[in-house]
Amino acid sequence: MGQALFSLLRPAYESTPELAALASEVRAEIESSDMLKRQIEFDDRVAQELSALKLTDSHADAFENLLSEPGLNAHSERSRIGISKSGAALGRNSQNQPEAQSKEGELEEEELEEEEEAGERVKPARPRTILFAVGVGLVATLCMVIFLISDRLNSFEGADRISELLESANALTGDEFEAVETRAGDLQDWFFLKHGLEHYAVPKQFANVKTVGCRVFKFDGANVAQIMAVTDKEMLLYIFPSHDLGIRIRKGKWEIVEDDKWVGGATGINDSCFLVAFKGSKDEMKEFLSDIAR
Repeated sequence: MGQALFSLLRPAYESTPELAALASEVRAEIESSDMLKRQIEFDDRVAQELSALKLTDSHADAFENLLSEPGLNAHSERSRIGISKSGAALGRNSQNQPEAQSKEGELEEEELEEEEEAGERVKPARPRTILFAVGVGLVATLCMVIFLISDRLNSFEGADRISELLESANALTGDEFEAVETRAGDLQDWFFLKHGLEHYAVPKQFANVKTVGCRVFKFDGANVAQIMAVTDKEMLLYIFPSHDLGIRIRKGKWEIVEDDKWVGGATGINDSCFLVAFKGSKDEMKEFLSDIAR
């Protein structure tokens, strides 16, 4: 419209310089008004399109900075404010959504942690752990079997009775014996005539052992012949029926029993048990039995 009006008035203002200057000013204002109108129409379209969008605060701030550039008019400022407000509202809504999602995520994580803890409580043992436990059990069982076999091999039936006899020797003073100086192999008649003892018997290697005293005493109901003898050391010899004290020893085999102070070597002869004892250790008894057998 401004351009058409200017075309009609052009012949008149070109004939006069003052009118020409005025016409130039009017033309500039008209052109500026047309540009402003087009700018307003463009801003309105942009505002309508942006209001239909879901903007976050960061996007709204970006458009606000864009619209605040120099050369934009007051209408564009109002449009920018409206866009900013709508974007802020949408931003708040978008902020509420992540908070809800965050709470849901926390609940899911707690549920997962509870499930993992429950799974750990019922988690089956690892194969390596099972094998290790089985191995330890087998080793313990094997050690126990070896101990029992070793104890069985190093013991015999009635070994505890031998230990009791050795312990009873601690109370002897020597006055309990009747002086009899002879050899151990010659005392059978003495024990039979003096005490009616019928089970007297000594191994051949002890037949020549020198004796200094003899006696017979009761031990758990059994008659026990006891001899005080001397070799390179003082010793005691015991002869008693094996079955009376529940002792079973193979004939010719020596069993060694060690007490706190005394050590004894026992063997079977006929139906009797022969026991030699002195104060010492098991190794000393082994050496003594080895020497006397030569």
